[in-house]
Formats: sequence, structure tokens, C-alpha cells
Amino acid sequence: MKHLLAQNENPFGPLPSVRAALVRAIDGLNRYPEFRPGSLTRTIADWQGVQDTEVIVGTGSAGVAHDLFRGLLRPGDTVVHSDPCFDVYPMLCEMAQAESVAVPLGADARHDLAAMAGRIDERTRLIVLCNPHNPTGTVYTWDELTAFFALVPSSTVILLDEAYVDFAPDLGAPEVADRLAAWPNLVVLRTFSKSHGLAALRIGYALADAGIVERVTPHQVPYTPGQLQLAAVQAAIAADDEVRQRIRLISYQRDRLRGRLTELGWSVTPSRTNFLWITAGDPARLDLARAALERHGVAARIYPGRAIRLAVGDQVANDAVITALSTLKNESTMPVDVTLDHIELYVEDIASQIDRLTTGYGFDLLIPPSRRAGYEEQLSALLGQDGIRVLLTQPLCATHPATGYLRRHGDGVADIVLRTAE
Repeated sequence: MKHLLAQNENPFGPLPSVRAALVRAIDGLNRYPEFRPGSLTRTIADWQGVQDTEVIVGTGSAGVAHDLFRGLLRPGDTVVHSDPCFDVYPMLCEMAQAESVAVPLGADARHDLAAMAGRIDERTRLIVLCNPHNPTGTVYTWDELTAFFALVPSSTVILLDEAYVDFAPDLGAPEVADRLAAWPNLVVLRTFSKSHGLAALRIGYALADAGIVERVTPHQVPYTPGQLQLAAVQAAIAADDEVRQRIRLISYQRDRLRGRLTELGWSVTPSRTNFLWITAGDPARLDLARAALERHGVAARIYPGRAIRLAVGDQVANDAVITALSTLKNESTMPVDVTLDHIELYVEDIASQIDRLTTGYGFDLLIPPSRRAGYEEQLSALLGQDGIRVLLTQPLCATHPATGYLRRHGDGVADIVLRTAE
């Protein structure tokens, strides 16, 4: 695929200063990194205005989440999360032998906080909230979140996944230090993969009460992350203005892409991330959309029967998406009185196909095989069942269009005929 938009990756390569820092760090690859990542921990703590003892670093946000699950859960504990959510969380439940309690999203594609609160019981040790949400891109304000926090027992840890928070800087949340002071059972999870574009380096971190950190760090693998990650993080933090400029460019492309797709009749949830959640009234249309995207070299994430999650790429990639999906009209733009009249199949042996459909599938033979006026070079038969009509066509000469089709493909669909009132 030419346009990789399936994993919510940043479309830009490393910043020049980050690239230079990585080149300099290469000379030290013969040396082991720190047994525990003290330098990286201090760098992130200073940046976020918290204590070293309130930081956990690891191999991407998924790696840090893995360490949190190992340190905080015991077999038989339950974890409440949304459905759908970041794919890793149900996997981590299985690894920790914890029960996954998946709560469907609300009609607005946000967490159903009331329903999630209702699933908390004495075994609930962890609640996962993604804000902004993955995969829908929706958000809650800080006031909405803290109203929910007040319903959560202090013995239950709230894991607030903020992987995409840099794309939504106006949610009204206080500084992290103030959050941790107010909510000792809160863990804020972040990553350098998205807004900073360092996905391949796998750098994640969590900010939490020192007591939570103390429970988790013994479960972490030593010597990770290493000096490449440290160099990249220090350079990325120093290049904050350039990072924010890239965030603005991605946000502009996101809104532009959403606007164009909406004009084409697609239903696209307002997003505060670097991706879009595209839904369709007919689940079968998602397969058509995926095929259209693939024909234009676009890799997207399909949630079967639900939606397409599509990362925002550069303008060339986004234009490819627009071109691909413009080939499919949304059902809301189609006349409501369109119905299927019949499907025509090209067949090599019309008699055997009639026997297969009537004896094997319960179809009735409505019109026996015959040569219709003007169509003397073919045999046609019409079968029906509960409003479904199938027209079988067998060619009788080498020049008939079905002859070449059958030679290349065998029996198959030749035409789908729709009927309207107009």
C-alpha cells in the first residue's frame, strides 16, 4: 500500500533536531543503557512538572499499560473499558488473567460513563478511559470526567489514556501535578508516537501517584528504554514549537478531509485526534469502501459492521481517500424507492444450475430456458424465491459476451439490475 493510514501514525518523519540527536546517540550503541531509565524518567518529570517518583516510562503506551496491568491486577480482577477501545486493553486483560468488562459506546460515539459506572463492583480494580477516544476521536471535558471520577471507589485505579491529547489542548484539564493531587487513584498515560511522530522508537510514559508507581516498577524489564529513546525525547521536548506546528497542519488536514467526505455523503464523527471515524448505514458498504480504498493504495482500519478508522495523512494521501470514497454514493443520497429487480448470472450449463438452485436452494423456476426474441444467441431462464429473482444466461455462440467471461472466470454475476419508481 502506498498510503498507510491504518495505525494512526504521524505522516511526518523525524524533526531535523531529533534526527541529529539520534545520529549522535548511535556512537553509544555498544554500551548498555541504564538498568532503570533514571535519566529519561527525570527528563519527563521535569517536563511535566511532577516528581521522579510519579513517572513510569516504557516501550510505548502499550508497554507501559502492560506494566500497569501486571503491577495492579491479580487473576480474577475485573477491568471496565469501552467497546470498541484501543485493541491492546482486552489483550492485556487476557494476559493478566483479569475479566474484561466491555461497555458499548453511547449513541454519540463517546464512553457511556453512566453505564461504565454501573458495571463497577467489588472486583473492579481498573477502569480504562481514552480521552480523546480511540477509535472514534470523541472527547470529554475535564468537568465531565471528574464527575465520573467521583463515582469510582478509591480502591479502583482510573487509567486515563491520553495518547492523542495534544490534538485537543482545550479540554480544560489542570496541570498533571494538580490532577494527581486531587485524584490519587488516577493514572495518566501518554506516548511520543502520535503528535511527536516517534512510533518506531516505542516511547510511552505514565504519570501517577508515587504509591502506584512503586507497585508497577518492579514488574518492568530492566535496560529499557535506552539511549536512543532518551536522545529523541530530549530533542523532541526542545522542539515544542515545531511539534505544535505539525499538530496544526495535521488538524487542518483532518478538518479538510472530514469536510470533503461529509460533502460526499459519508457520516464522519467530529474528531479531536489525527484520525477519523467513518460510519455507514449499511455494513456491507464498509467492504465496498475498503475495496475502493485499496484500489487507490490506501490502507485503513476496518471495524466490521461498524466503521472505518482512517488516519490523517499528508495531502496526497488524503486526496487519495477522497477520490476513493467519492466513487461510492452514500445511501442517504440514493432514491428511497430503489429496489433490487434481479441478478443475472452467466452460466456454462443452464440445466445444471437450474437443478442446483431449485433442489438445493428452494428456488422456483418461473420461466423455463428459452431463446427470447432479439436474444437468439443465448438461453435464458428466470428463477425466484421470496422476492429474489435470478436470471440465468447461457451463451450459444463464441461471439456472445458471456463466452469470454466464462472462459476467464467461470460461472458468475453478469449484472445487478435495480428498479425505481421513476
